[in-house]
Amino acid sequence: MNAASAIFGLQVMTNLLIWALVARWYVAPRLARLSVRDALTPLLLLQASRVIGLVFIVDAVTDPALPRPLALTAALGDTLTAVLALIALALLRRGLAGWRVTAWAMTVVGLVDLMVVAGWGIAIGFPNYELGAAWFIPTVLGPIMIVGHVLVIRVLMRRDSLSAASETPTASNAS
Repeated sequence: MNAASAIFGLQVMTNLLIWALVARWYVAPRLARLSVRDALTPLLLLQASRVIGLVFIVDAVTDPALPRPLALTAALGDTLTAVLALIALALLRRGLAGWRVTAWAMTVVGLVDLMVVAGWGIAIGFPNYELGAAWFIPTVLGPIMIVGHVLVIRVLMRRDSLSAASETPTASNAS
């Protein structure tokens, strides 16, 4: 293992630990006090920001030698996750059917994307490519997104999520 790979791995694992602790100590306790609708809203907004993964197909930002299939897979997986998050959010906030299935689809697609791209990245020595500022996507944002998906799963599995009262917007909070 070379220095770039060691530093990259250390940064990913450290940020995963940090964001898992932030989620456990600060975020999860607050989300537990909210309705499913109100707890999922910020988590879906977080995942909607994954359009940033499109940067991997911008040659002026990342190494043109980065294998194009990997760059496309990362960009498209992130974008599909973001689109599903926005659809789930729109359905959820309007109290329309299908929000739960879409939220589950978003988190499955998002986690599979992260696992596939991470495995592929390890296989090709991803940290050895010129990544510029895009280095921060897998080392900082990737761990945040993983923790975000775990929180989405926790909210979707809550017992109170079966209650229509916690899922349907009221007239006062329908926006």
